[in-house]
Formats: sequence, structure tokens, C-alpha cells
Amino acid sequence: MKTLTFGTLNSGDYGVYISGSGAFNAPARVYQMLDVAGRSGQLTIDDGRYANIEVKYQAGVYGHSRAEFASKMRAFRSAMGALIGYQRLSDDYNADEFRLGIFSGGIAVSAMTALRLATFELTFNCKPQRFLVSGETPVTFAADGTITNPTEYDAKPMLQISGTGTVGIGDYSMTIQGTSGQTIYIDCDIMEAWTLSGGAKVNANDLVQ
Repeated sequence: MKTLTFGTLNSGDYGVYISGSGAFNAPARVYQMLDVAGRSGQLTIDDGRYANIEVKYQAGVYGHSRAEFASKMRAFRSAMGALIGYQRLSDDYNADEFRLGIFSGGIAVSAMTALRLATFELTFNCKPQRFLVSGETPVTFAADGTITNPTEYDAKPMLQISGTGTVGIGDYSMTIQGTSGQTIYIDCDIMEAWTLSGGAKVNANDLVQ
């Protein structure tokens, strides 16, 4: 039986198991569609991004008694409702990947049998990216090196750089003006750089050119 993990919650801990093809869906690429007078069809402008995607799982929970069933459902509803905003979302269908999603659909039990088996749908509004679990393992360089993107999609890594020098990422390069022993963190997705002071972030965009 398959389970999902959302934030700190694993559905199997509540006796909730999932199925469904929604785990394999892909997001839509965003285009602007333009009409041109006197020209048949539409012109397209690629926005260079993907839209959020709705991911749905068919789920079910079983209780050996009515009281056990009710207890599982109450606990699961409460735990899901307590997770606010984007959370890490993964499932047993794609164990090497995870998404960032918001639990957006609520829980509406659509069927309940005499065997105390209930089914319902779990809906998440997810960011378009699928993140590789393997990508969470740091790759460290003390000199020139190469980072390989194993997918067909653009990647925007998180970098930790000490000292000064020039770093190349794909077709781009950046010059780091740090100091000896100082670590600069660069998030290529949001294009922000920072250092840490006493555990707090200190903006370091001026150190990256």
C-alpha cells in the first residue's frame, strides 16, 4: 500500500493510504497567445516558466471498529489542517522526487462501507518543480569542477561559496568578493545571496557580481 508525506505528516501513521494517477501529472508551460489582425492563428510568446499544478490523490482509511475509524479520521483531518502554506510533498510512487505544495482541497468523505472503509480525495496546489532527493546531497569543490543536471529542465541550484573568484553556472558566471573564511549562500532560484551571523541571514547581494 502506498502512502504520502506532507510536511512532517506521513499518511500511513493515520492508516491513510493512497492511489491514483495524479502523482504522475506534469505542469503546463505558460505562453502568451497573441492575435494579429489579418493573420490566421495566434502567435505565442514563451514566458519561460510553468504554472502551478493541482495534484490529486485518491485516499482511503479503514477502521477495525467505528470508534477506531472515527478516531483515525479526526486525527488525520486535524494534522492536515495544521500544516499551513507550502510544505514538502512526496509519495511512494515517486520516491526519488518531492514537490512543494499547499493542501488546498479539504477532506470530503465520498464513500463509506459497512466494513468501515472510507474513501476521499486529497488535493494539493503544487509548485511546478519536481525536486530530486539526490539534489539535497551537497557537491563540494576546492577548485574548478562541474555540476551535472541529470534532467531535461533548467536547474537553479543553491550554492555555498567561500573566498573570492569566478563561478560559472551553465552559460552564466558570477564574481564572488567574499573574504577568507566567509561563506556566501546563493539561491539561484530567487537570485539572493546572504551570509550568516549568529544564525541570522545578512544580505550579501553586493558581494556577488
